[in-house]
Amino acid sequence: QYVGINQIERDWMFLCWSAKWIGSDEVLWDSVKPRNDGEDVFYEGDRSIIETLVPLLEEADLIVGQNIDRFDLRKIRARRMVHGMEPLADVPTFDTLTEMRRIAKHSSHKLDWMGKALLGDQKQKTDYDLWLDCERGDAKALETMADYCCHDTCLTEDYYLRLRPWAVRHPNL
Repeated sequence: QYVGINQIERDWMFLCWSAKWIGSDEVLWDSVKPRNDGEDVFYEGDRSIIETLVPLLEEADLIVGQNIDRFDLRKIRARRMVHGMEPLADVPTFDTLTEMRRIAKHSSHKLDWMGKALLGDQKQKTDYDLWLDCERGDAKALETMADYCCHDTCLTEDYYLRLRPWAVRHPNL
């Protein structure tokens, strides 16, 4: 869908992120802070949470994610540019979306579908109102969004572990 630049009211930003080390039970995360003064979360922006995410990415030997190469890392780089930060270090990635498309033809390769088909789990549901409430800085909505994000991370790890034996281009660990 095409959106003209004259239709954009303001640039996008990160609301939250989550990550984990393979095999660990702890999910790491950060989110923009809720607002109490009626201003939306765009007032303070996402610089602080980008700063907490990048050291984790750069510490990793391999970054695993669903569509991480064509979406997540490009979005992270974009926000780092906007904030005048240094480029992200080059860390090897394993993109579960790209690899599954390479080796098999399922009805869908979306994480929600693959989670149901292979793991009996799926993404948590969100709706547009949740996103609007997060934008307004509602603390409960931001907490719900962080839970959604953390569940996605765990689902992605389980999916990766199920996919890994089939992978033909997985780096030698």
